[in-house]
Amino acid sequence: VERTRLLIHVLDTSQYEGRDVLEDFKVINGELKAYSKNLAQRKQVIAANKMDLPEAEDNLERLRKTYGGQYEIFPISAVTGRGIDALLLRVGELLSEIEALPEDEVEEVQEIIITEKERKPFEIKKDDDGIYIVTGDEVTKHVLMTDLDNEEAVRRLQVIFDRMGLDDALRGMGIREGDTVHIGGMEFEFFD
Repeated sequence: VERTRLLIHVLDTSQYEGRDVLEDFKVINGELKAYSKNLAQRKQVIAANKMDLPEAEDNLERLRKTYGGQYEIFPISAVTGRGIDALLLRVGELLSEIEALPEDEVEEVQEIIITEKERKPFEIKKDDDGIYIVTGDEVTKHVLMTDLDNEEAVRRLQVIFDRMGLDDALRGMGIREGDTVHIGGMEFEFFD
């Protein structure tokens, strides 16, 4: 936020959750001021959201009476898209007018990249009885979501297994036609 040249306050003008739109705006600005006087002095606009709901019109008028002289207020609806274009156009104009922050105001940010370990869609183990036990969230999810009494759904599941590489992996472990495969609490007979 400290690197931001313009602040857009998105306020819930419907007050659906029992909040007061004027109080919310006052509290956030108080927090900005307590955190940084520089930040609190940045240019701000208000996006009066949820204008598609009936209560919003009265609260928009309250916002305009209280803050209309200090801030530009844009009635919008994130659901219907109403007013979004006007808000974005004005924000674009304002950003072109606002000078970049002085370098001494911009704190150096260290970039940290976090990568997710590659998840395997399944793991296969062969138990002492010769049953191939397949585990893994992805493969189990597909089995549990399939209506096994529906022939078309079962064919779809077979296609998913093939795309995941499950069939090839089972063949690589030496599975033979008629061997049992256990996945997600269900047992299947393998047919090539």
